[in-house]
Amino acid sequence: MPLTRCALLAIMFCAIATSCSEPGDSEVPDTRQAKEACEARGGIWDRFGKLQAKRCNLPTKDAGQPCSDSRACEGWCVAPEAADVESSATGSCDTRVLRFGCFNELDQGTVRLQCVD
Repeated sequence: MPLTRCALLAIMFCAIATSCSEPGDSEVPDTRQAKEACEARGGIWDRFGKLQAKRCNLPTKDAGQPCSDSRACEGWCVAPEAADVESSATGSCDTRVLRFGCFNELDQGTVRLQCVD
């Protein structure tokens, strides 16, 4: 019985290790075709985020539109730079779908500090 448990744990570990090293759902395979397709749509093909995964950062169709919540935008609803966290504000929809690092986002009209890895 202990051998069966060890074998099962070894299989589970291998499955987890393999799934962690494979591209995530939102990551696009690093191929020339993917890069060309991304750039043809106005995207920026690069490594993004803490994991430096290759992704296509597409422009948003609603860039610059006024917003009070990120759910109203293709990307993020970004607060004005001068807005204080927890204050009320109106922002604008971001120019790109992906945004990493820390920035002020609008959540139901309230400025919130958002950090994305």
